[in-house]
Amino acid sequence: MEVNLPFFDYSQQDLCQISVRTVSRWADRTQEEKETTYPDDDELDDPVHFKIHAGYRRALAGFTREIEFMFTDNIRNHNCVFRAVYLIMTLDKFAEELLANQARVRAAPSRFRSSVLNPLFQRQLRGVIDHETLYVKEVVGETMEDAAAFYLTLDPLDPALRFQLLRNLLYVWSVRLSLSLLKVKGTEDHYEESRARTERISSRRLGIPRDEWDETKLYDFEVEVIVKEGLVGYFRTNIVDSVSRKPLPQSLGSNTPILGIRAHATARCPG
Repeated sequence: MEVNLPFFDYSQQDLCQISVRTVSRWADRTQEEKETTYPDDDELDDPVHFKIHAGYRRALAGFTREIEFMFTDNIRNHNCVFRAVYLIMTLDKFAEELLANQARVRAAPSRFRSSVLNPLFQRQLRGVIDHETLYVKEVVGETMEDAAAFYLTLDPLDPALRFQLLRNLLYVWSVRLSLSLLKVKGTEDHYEESRARTERISSRRLGIPRDEWDETKLYDFEVEVIVKEGLVGYFRTNIVDSVSRKPLPQSLGSNTPILGIRAHATARCPG
C-alpha cells in the first residue's frame, strides 16, 4: 500500500493540532506493565489541546506507529520493544514540556521548538539513528563546539530542509519503516528486511567518496528502497522526475544518480 500524507508539505507558518492526556497509572502496576501496556480509559485525564509547527506532525505520527508495532502488531523482538519504550519515554517528556510551557507555546506556536524532540530531528536530518548513543557521539563529536555546530546551526523544521530530511530518513531504518507501514500491519519480517536494506544502502553510500556524493540527486539504490517499501508517495512531490513515471532503469551503474531533488537552501534556527 502506498501512502502519501502531507507530512513533508508545510510552510514555516503551518500548524498541526495535537492533544496531550496525562496518564495516572494504578499503583499496583509493575514498571514493565506501565511501559508496555496501553492505559485504560479510567487512567487518562481530559485532553489538553495544542497547536504547534506542522513539521512535528510526521514525527509524532511515526513515533506513535513505532510504538504500535509492539502494542498492536505484537512485534516483540528486542529492537522493537527497546525502540517502543524509548519513544514512550520521549513522548512523555515532550508532553511534560508542552504542559509546562503552555503560555509560550500558545503565544507563538509556529516558532516553538521542542528541546525534547529537536535533538532527534537534528540527527534525522543528517541520517543518524537517534537512539544509539555511541553512534550519535561518534557523529556529533566530543566537544561543546562540536555539539553546538551539530545541534544549533540548522532548524530541522524549516521547509527549505524538507528534501534533505526526507532523503536522509532513508538511512534511519526505524523511522523509514514507520512511514512505510503507517497503514499496514507490521511483522517481524518487515522489521528484519528494513534493517537489512538499510545496511546495504548505507554500505553503498559509504563506498562513494564524500567529495563525490551528490546532495541533489537520489541514487539508484536509494530509489530501489523507495519503490520496494511503498514510499513513492512521500517522494513524488519532492522529485523533479517523478518516480511513478520513471521506473528504475536496469542498465544504470551501481552508483548512478538518477532522480533530481529540488534544490534547498540553508536554514537556520529561529532566534
